[in-house]
Amino acid sequence: MGIHKVWSISDTFYLLTFYKERSISQLAFDIGCSDSTITNNLKELNLSKTNDTENINPREIVKPIIEKIMKPKKELKAKQKQYKKAKRARTAYTAKTGIRDDINFFVRSTWEANFIRFLKHKNIEFQYEPKMFTFDNIRYGTVSYIPDFYLPKEDIWIEIKGWLQPKSKCKMRRFKKYFPDDFKKLKFICLKEDNLVDKFFKEIGCEPYCYYNELVSQYGKVIENWEN
Repeated sequence: MGIHKVWSISDTFYLLTFYKERSISQLAFDIGCSDSTITNNLKELNLSKTNDTENINPREIVKPIIEKIMKPKKELKAKQKQYKKAKRARTAYTAKTGIRDDINFFVRSTWEANFIRFLKHKNIEFQYEPKMFTFDNIRYGTVSYIPDFYLPKEDIWIEIKGWLQPKSKCKMRRFKKYFPDDFKKLKFICLKEDNLVDKFFKEIGCEPYCYYNELVSQYGKVIENWEN
């Protein structure tokens, strides 16, 4: 017939309903396709003009076709949901960069400000961004790394991460490669256990200092000037 069309689920239902009582040419005319298209779809459904269709449930045959069509949509929906979660975490982490009068520090995020309040509340000695580690022979991209905190008495570095960019991942991997001894002292803080940030740090061999949601739960209503 020389007719080209996109085969749809409704076409499959029509074919399953009428293919036994109508000829291939009649089906092709009704659906608006070629005879070969009807023949090929019958083969894909494992049916022929001589099959007994009385016990065939069209929905059961079409079900895998629907699932195949819907799979990319479900995957896209899952990715969009994951992106929205990451966006919320990113917004919370990067909010209110600036000086905090109560702690007398310029910080890059609400999380950092609250962590300083926690350290002061616990009388834990700390240094904020005290040292830059430069990666030798790296001229482009990520050439250095500055940990967020250093706790002298515990001799550990602290990195606070609400979310991860590819640049941040590269920075952590290079820190491990070029400064393995200091990397062993690195601890991280992320929102909660088993999220993407937590899994990444654990995969590269870094242990958590604590989780931010635990700090909020224990100290959010106890420490003065705590930021939500």
